[in-house]
Amino acid sequence: MDSSPTSTVSLENFSSISSVSSSSTTLSVHLTATPTITPYLSWSHPSITESMDSAWSLTSVETELSMPSASSPAQYPLLLDSVSSSPGYNHVTRSLTFKITNEIFTVALYDPTSLVYRLLSENVQNQLTPIYRRAFSSFDRVEVGGFRLGSVAVNTTLVFGNVTQAPSPVDIVWVLYREAKGLGMMLGNLSLAENSIQSEASTLTTLAPLTVHVSFTTMELFESSLLIPGSATYTTLERLTMEPVTPVVLEFYGMHLQEQPLLFFSNDAQWVGVSIVYKFNVPVPVGLQGLADRLAREVRDTHIQKSSISVNEEKAELTVYNLWLRIPKWPFSEGLKDKASKESQELRGRLTHGLTTILKSTENFAEVIVEGFLFSPVIATVRLTYFKAAPSESDVQEWVTKGLRTLEDADGLYLELAVPDFDMPNSGPSGLSEASFPPYAVAMTVLGFLFLLVFPLILVLAFKTNLSSQIAGLCVWKPGCGRQVTASQYTMQSCDLKH
Repeated sequence: MDSSPTSTVSLENFSSISSVSSSSTTLSVHLTATPTITPYLSWSHPSITESMDSAWSLTSVETELSMPSASSPAQYPLLLDSVSSSPGYNHVTRSLTFKITNEIFTVALYDPTSLVYRLLSENVQNQLTPIYRRAFSSFDRVEVGGFRLGSVAVNTTLVFGNVTQAPSPVDIVWVLYREAKGLGMMLGNLSLAENSIQSEASTLTTLAPLTVHVSFTTMELFESSLLIPGSATYTTLERLTMEPVTPVVLEFYGMHLQEQPLLFFSNDAQWVGVSIVYKFNVPVPVGLQGLADRLAREVRDTHIQKSSISVNEEKAELTVYNLWLRIPKWPFSEGLKDKASKESQELRGRLTHGLTTILKSTENFAEVIVEGFLFSPVIATVRLTYFKAAPSESDVQEWVTKGLRTLEDADGLYLELAVPDFDMPNSGPSGLSEASFPPYAVAMTVLGFLFLLVFPLILVLAFKTNLSSQIAGLCVWKPGCGRQVTASQYTMQSCDLKH
């Protein structure tokens, strides 16, 4: 028996009940309503110093009713509690926070009733809802909890309607990262700080053991359509890059992917930069390295630059020599600076083919990359790559020097080493720069030369015209006191000192 106070109400005079036989059934209805009402304030408002709670309760009411017979049904009003709990029975919530970098925080974002707050809140909800609805069938809604200073830090809650199918915090982070990363960390018109995404205690750092990042540069020319997934150029290059790389990755780790890899293209000095993110269903073994080196050795696609391959920031074990080749008989033009121009592609192709022919038989040779062209006469910057246990610099230099003569006979391409020695191995690509002479130095040199010409003439004129005496007279100090004393050689002023 409920210990709360009850009251019994006898209903005897209702016309709808008077026709009921004396054997009517008795119904006891217990109504207990104890909702809690908390005044709503933004959780981040600085004026909040303590929580405010007030409650009201209704006394449980026990009512005895005589049920009508089936021949005279009665309609009873449906009694509902107007205060619903959040998120609701059998619901699961996951927190999600991130930072927006292209919005300016204002004091109005502390106030949930302000227009600025409501517009940004609606924008965040509109951007997140379709992302998580596509990813999880149990997704219900997004609730924005408030904004904080820090660019604009956003606090949200994701509500899921099925306890057994609710995603983990790691999955929450991955879904948003996957979506935003493919769009340059843009969430609609909102720019996100990549490392700010967090759900519960899970961040990108938590996600790292499950993912493998592979990046490299291809010799393909960049086109803006590569930024549009599903475009013809995107699909073609996706096939050319994923087919040779993915099997090597899966074989190396011996694990299955949780979902399709993420693929991103970017502009890398007019070539195509490629970034692939593989996500596994279990953590990648800690300390397992060597994938970059295996990719460099096993991927035979000549469009992939082996020296650019990186796996989780680990580079392949390669030795790189940089050299400059002068091409005196090739006319220089601005078009050579453009990798997409016909003349640049023609000369790059001839150099790549010729140098590869010279060096391909040498031990552990990997590739030749002609990076660009400078100056007049034309100078080509070239990167030679060898696997570890590479030959010495002197050997490579000797092979190139001998091969250049053969290349001239075979292809008619006359080349000279522009620098007598190679750069040290593993150094970055080097470039030449013309010795510059500042304009002010030129002006000073000209003025100095003119002064040397004019100064002797001034001296001659000075002696012939007694100009020096006149100039000296102008420079004599003539104070106001004393009397003038005249001498045959000069004129001066003196002062009488009175004792």
